[in-house]
Amino acid sequence: MTQDLKLLNESKLVLQRDQDGFIQCSPMPQDHPNGFIIDIFQTGDIKWLAMLLGMEGHSGCWCIHCLLSPSEWKPENHTAGTPRTVELINQTVVTHNIDEHTESNPRYRGVSSRPVFDFLLVSSFVLPLLHIRIGIFNDIDNWFQGAVDKIVVKTEEERQILRSIHDCHTMYEAARSQLQQFIASDAGKERDRLNRRKNRTQNEEVRLTELQVVRDQIARERDSWRTKETAAKGSLKSYQTKQKGNNSSFYYAINEYWGSQGKHKESYHGGAWNGNHAKDVLRDPDRFYGGMRDVLLEFKEGSIPNETVDTLLSSIVELLKAWNDVFRLFGSKTRTQQNQTDLAAAITKAVKLHRELGLSVTPKVHLIEDHALHQFINMPYPLYYLIEEFVEQNHQKGHNVEEQPGFGSAEKSQPSARTCQEGSKRSVQKSKAVTGPTPRPSHRQSIPVTNSEQAPRPEREDAQDSVVMARHDSMCRADSSGDAAGAGDLQDDPTTNRRLEGTFDRLG
Repeated sequence: MTQDLKLLNESKLVLQRDQDGFIQCSPMPQDHPNGFIIDIFQTGDIKWLAMLLGMEGHSGCWCIHCLLSPSEWKPENHTAGTPRTVELINQTVVTHNIDEHTESNPRYRGVSSRPVFDFLLVSSFVLPLLHIRIGIFNDIDNWFQGAVDKIVVKTEEERQILRSIHDCHTMYEAARSQLQQFIASDAGKERDRLNRRKNRTQNEEVRLTELQVVRDQIARERDSWRTKETAAKGSLKSYQTKQKGNNSSFYYAINEYWGSQGKHKESYHGGAWNGNHAKDVLRDPDRFYGGMRDVLLEFKEGSIPNETVDTLLSSIVELLKAWNDVFRLFGSKTRTQQNQTDLAAAITKAVKLHRELGLSVTPKVHLIEDHALHQFINMPYPLYYLIEEFVEQNHQKGHNVEEQPGFGSAEKSQPSARTCQEGSKRSVQKSKAVTGPTPRPSHRQSIPVTNSEQAPRPEREDAQDSVVMARHDSMCRADSSGDAAGAGDLQDDPTTNRRLEGTFDRLG
């Protein structure tokens, strides 16, 4: 796949008709007089994008688009990070002797290997709107569940489990802090220095062993408390799941409430919201969260005033509305100066509210705060055409075309003009192609192959792919009947190109 993408990145895609009348899509040199110049973008979840950039396993502790870490991007008025580039990543690999094939491979600012596709710009890695929306929404809802847990009445069994979780977490944090102090101490630095030394003396081996024993002992204690905390959380989850069957419990009532709103019970309390649920609730938080006021008032502790419930509900509704404005504007089909201004204001408002409520500024929040507006402005296409939902939609349409009678087989009957046109679409989509708006004479734009309004946009969380955008460099002319250079018995097909051009104009 790497070589195929590299070929597409360095070529033009030319529509040609073979001797049997079928339309073929062939890569040609970029100086070919006709055809489409190919732009390749990467989309998918952040872990996928990090792996492609040589940052596998580090997407949670380093930004994939800049050199900031969580401690650096957490403050509200932090300085923007240095942008990552392929050249900078490769330089980091060389400078810090990073070798992904060794077990003790060193890392530096998240880099653990060279990029998989070193011919693509880091700026072509599209912020994954679908995954960001799901992640941020689940973080907000988890925060809300934590706030609700402090309000509602609990049984003694549940209180004991919660105390156990608290105690285990406190001990875990103490052990983790102790380990960090050791690492930062002279002894910890001495251990690191000896560990990196290849030719150690016998005395140095003994000293390294002593220091390693100290570190391992602290690490085991930390891991032990983390295991106990995880077990206690599992006990709480089991208890809450059991209580969902108790029609007098809060957990039963809240799941009945979500069920009345058309949401699956397993998506709430102990599970994660999927893309469709997240989008629906974000669009109308007044209905979904404001509507649960009666449930919370019924099960709250007697000492908790009603105003506390109202404040909590109004806070989450305001925050979700702010984030929905961000996602709506970021993934819009059109880009105007007003949209740009509105997006900048929406991002500022949403992230400010996020911090004020004490929510963690995760890598997904950071990507929106520091990089969303830049991509919105500088991407050559509206981001609607590059996000995961649109990519998956085009794969589904390509599959539907492939299933049509007469497609793709020379043994089948001679295809009609429409079938040839559909075949040309599938040839592009077989290369994972998606497209954008109408080309403009003054600058090259993307060419839509399918009409994005004809089918609902799917909400798959696992959508990740190479997005191939075709920019028509020079439309084929009616008199372009000569053999294409290096095309053999294939000829450029001006008729199909003209049909496609008409389609592009209608979509634009």
